[in-house]
Amino acid sequence: MIRLFILDVPEFRQVIEKAAQSAQRSGPAGDYVEFDSDEAITVDRRAAGVRRAVWYSAIAALSGGKVAQYDGDALRIEPA
Repeated sequence: MIRLFILDVPEFRQVIEKAAQSAQRSGPAGDYVEFDSDEAITVDRRAAGVRRAVWYSAIAALSGGKVAQYDGDALRIEPA
């Protein structure tokens, strides 16, 4: 199972919202939002409406998955 964590701060709110649409489950985990999924989690940067500096600093932690794509267009995490 993929477990992705993003710091729950206003700068990352749009990324959090888009990740929640792709993950099977999401919820608070201390100062973070945790996203769990048995399938790939995909977030489009432009759909999230964030600049690259915010985009590339959004991921706090990841387990149970591998980053298949993380560029200026999208983040795609697949099961390991």
